[in-house]
Amino acid sequence: MYDAFLISAPADKAFARRLSAALTATGHSVWVEGSDTPQTNEAWIDLYSALEASDNVLVLLSPEAVGSPVVREQIDYAARHHKRLIPLVYRDANTAPLNRAIHQQPWIFFRDGDDFATMIDRLASAMRAEEDFVRAHTDLLVRSRDWERNGRKPRYLLRGGDLRGAEAWQAQSAAHEWKPIERQTEFIHASRRAHDAGQRRPLPQFALLADDMAEPVEFAGHTLVEIDDFVERVGHFARHSGPIFRQPGGEIPFLKCHQRGEEDL
Repeated sequence: MYDAFLISAPADKAFARRLSAALTATGHSVWVEGSDTPQTNEAWIDLYSALEASDNVLVLLSPEAVGSPVVREQIDYAARHHKRLIPLVYRDANTAPLNRAIHQQPWIFFRDGDDFATMIDRLASAMRAEEDFVRAHTDLLVRSRDWERNGRKPRYLLRGGDLRGAEAWQAQSAAHEWKPIERQTEFIHASRRAHDAGQRRPLPQFALLADDMAEPVEFAGHTLVEIDDFVERVGHFARHSGPIFRQPGGEIPFLKCHQRGEEDL
């Protein structure tokens, strides 16, 4: 993921690169988007995937940017996904045609005569504001997008601490400017339903065995959620030791999703 996605018109590409270099020097990761109209669906998908995966969307404003349909579409997309938009005035322009969300954040000025270093510090400070909350918003955008693109399969849902953290974030969002979008809300609710259903569904007896374990850990009559919580606590084994489920009559590969043993999850 990225700290910032920088939208600019092709005419402003040189300054966009200077801005990106200055932010990179302060430890920020930046995706610079200043190209002409993407020519393929794949290019649009890549662009929007990067935008969703960025905590902040920086918009370099100029007459060319305001007049660009591509720039306006990217701003609209960011607004629809409740991204934090930070307007950067490079050259004065009439911004009335732009999405109203662009006017809801303080503007930062990078015009001739404005002190560049001072404005970079101001921008970095704006990006750090409510950083944890904004980053959680980004994480849930990305994970809910992956869930949707993969047919909403249960293996992509939230579990354990991730689910509890997402629900806490959703509760806190009432007091924040950046609300969940519908896809995020559906993702959290689907994760909770799967969690609650798993609590009521005992699984057959099997054992978890990892190379680092002297003996397999037996599970008999435990629920899916109880097993998930156990695996979360010993995540080192799950990630690095190639654990497997051992059932009577043979062994089957350990499924990363820890769900029901169905191949299509």
